[in-house]
Amino acid sequence: MNTIEDVTKKQILIKGKHLKSINSVLNWNLDGSDLKATVELCNEKFEVLKHLDRNTRSVFSSIVERSEYKHRRIVLLSLIQQSLALSDYDMGNYLDILIRYKLICDPYIDDDYRGYISEIEEPEGWDMWGEIKSYCELENITLEEIIVELDFEKLD
Repeated sequence: MNTIEDVTKKQILIKGKHLKSINSVLNWNLDGSDLKATVELCNEKFEVLKHLDRNTRSVFSSIVERSEYKHRRIVLLSLIQQSLALSDYDMGNYLDILIRYKLICDPYIDDDYRGYISEIEEPEGWDMWGEIKSYCELENITLEEIIVELDFEKLD
């Protein structure tokens, strides 16, 4: 007999401890209390991902991967839907969850695009996910290794 269980409770989150590598590679030049505050802010946001199932994290990882920065980090949602081969129903469900957990904002039409876009939420006005994306590109780490696998120690 199969039972229904919350798979997210079994997930293991590996938090960042000191973020010294990303601090150095991206030339943040943070030290002491500033770096400690950044670690705490990041880990707070990473903790949110632990509440999402692997597929939802995979959608979010794709959103970050395909995002671009134009005053805010944005993504064309039809690009995500097509690249992941998601039905309208599934795409809507994933967006609902990501909006609920404040990872992205409500979709809207923008003059520069023909379809709906969404912004990736920025903690305290900081392009955190864009910085992580840049770090991954420079260090040849996939975003999936960090976001989907919940291994934020790779930023240390």
